[in-house]
Amino acid sequence: MALSAATLLVAGTGLAHSAEQAYECTFRQIPANGGWLAENVIFSYAPEKTSIVVYDGIIHEYVGHPIDAKISNDTANRLTMSWTVKASSASNQKTTMIYRLTMAKADMKAMLTAIPQGYEGTYTAQGTCKKIKS
Repeated sequence: MALSAATLLVAGTGLAHSAEQAYECTFRQIPANGGWLAENVIFSYAPEKTSIVVYDGIIHEYVGHPIDAKISNDTANRLTMSWTVKASSASNQKTTMIYRLTMAKADMKAMLTAIPQGYEGTYTAQGTCKKIKS
């Protein structure tokens, strides 16, 4: 499910507060990812905080509102965050998906990864991010 940054911000998700910067990352979709990676991920980031607010189509479907992501790496070069979503497959198998997004700060290139707990496989997609609100 593709959600545009404008749609999410207009819908009042509260992603960006005055001291935070909002980003939209767009990821290339491939069939091998089975729909477990969103095409667009939006997050709000403030360097002085230890968590990030994140929202995408997967979160929208299974949670319905933005959630907190944990910052695992924040350097001058790179920002890495992770979050979990309890989900179910098309065959109604339930799992917790562990997501990780890494963004290179210099060129805004990003990698999105999803790992289903209790199942084999890792889903990955490459993309780019852009600032959408400061």
